[in-house]
Amino acid sequence: WQVCGGAMLDTPGFSLLDTAELEPADLCKYYPEMREHLDHCRFPECVHITEPDCGVKPLVGSRIHPERYSRYCKFVEELKEKRRHRYD
Repeated sequence: WQVCGGAMLDTPGFSLLDTAELEPADLCKYYPEMREHLDHCRFPECVHITEPDCGVKPLVGSRIHPERYSRYCKFVEELKEKRRHRYD
């Protein structure tokens, strides 16, 4: 279902979305407003949160909505946590 150029997922009966084996550094590829600026980062594995010379962070507030970026950061932290406990 398209909403203002985006997409909405309806997942009746599900309380969370499983990201399977998604790596934290790959999450940004699912954000179109980030994807087009990934080649402006100094580091290829940049997750766009704390790295210096990031090509994405300066866009927050202008091309990337701050709330959307905040949710992105939370998702990255969740993926990192999942990765730490992958083989527990």
